[in-house]
Amino acid sequence: MLPPRSVSIAIALALALATALLGTAAIGAQSAASPYVPAGLVEVERGARGLDEIAAGFPAPDDAAALLAGWGWEGNAYFNFAGATANGTTSLEVSFHLFASESGATEAMSYYAAGRARMLGLSPLPIARVGDELLAIGGARDVGDEVTIYLRNGAYLIRISAVAPSGDPTADAVATARGITGPAGGPSPADPGTVDSLLPMLREMPAGSVVTDEGTRSEAEIAATFLRPGEAATFLADHDFRVNVYRYFAIPAGATGYAGSATSMEVSLHLFGSAEGAEAGLVYYAEGRAEAIGLRVVGSYELGDGAVLLQGPAPSGPGMEATVYLLLGNVLARISAVSPNGDPTADALAVTLLVTDRAVSA
Repeated sequence: MLPPRSVSIAIALALALATALLGTAAIGAQSAASPYVPAGLVEVERGARGLDEIAAGFPAPDDAAALLAGWGWEGNAYFNFAGATANGTTSLEVSFHLFASESGATEAMSYYAAGRARMLGLSPLPIARVGDELLAIGGARDVGDEVTIYLRNGAYLIRISAVAPSGDPTADAVATARGITGPAGGPSPADPGTVDSLLPMLREMPAGSVVTDEGTRSEAEIAATFLRPGEAATFLADHDFRVNVYRYFAIPAGATGYAGSATSMEVSLHLFGSAEGAEAGLVYYAEGRAEAIGLRVVGSYELGDGAVLLQGPAPSGPGMEATVYLLLGNVLARISAVSPNGDPTADALAVTLLVTDRAVSA
């Protein structure tokens, strides 16, 4: 059985979700790099808040801290945007709260909405459901009209607050909510002609990134990357391995602005003839990489059709590697991030979510 997620991994996942959904561009970049944010807004701040900081935003902080802990609150990440949209919105905040379970996120949702409504004098608003559950509040503030949507998506509770000094921010808040939830459905089966469409594009990486290598690898080339190539070749043949496509990125140090940001990233997609073949590959590949370079499995996630996270020392030079193996139908994806100065898990998970979104949208 895989070990439970640590608190640090939970917080990294919350930050990764925010980064993947709202864009990896540097602060101040245009919202074109953040596709789910309305045009006209730019990012001005991002970060994470601890439990005490979150609780301080409620009318009774001590009670809030106890309740959130009881509901399984695990981590937060937030993004703030400013500018001006066609609807008059001048500020937008998107704040992600990760809970240990869907039921915990559901229980917390009405408490969050009631607390903000009381603190700011807002009232319930009728907005059609987006995601798994939704509550909306709004009203006039000293800075303008606010619309806040609380959206539950799985074990995440997401707050979207839009403010317009003159105008109606409702459409911008709803558009952001719909963008975050993404299209319905799961990954579609891939074929050799389409699997490379799941690779991230350079424009989706932090500013200044470059593609250092890309291409395809044959079954024999993939087998040669394992410690026992003959055994690996037999496994790949038995499980109908078809082709591999990959892309390497080099990322400028400090481009993402937080400790542990990756300076190199590899996304490698392995196409099998069936979902069963890819599923068997998940275990074999993960165990093979762990054995080869000294990584260990530290968590599992409900992303795509299943994902596992490995961590350990970078394969060459100082630093740390975080690698995610992700199932997407008959595709097994490997996303490996290396940082010379910290834990690159957040970046690895951010790209994992980007690849997952591509598969669902395909």
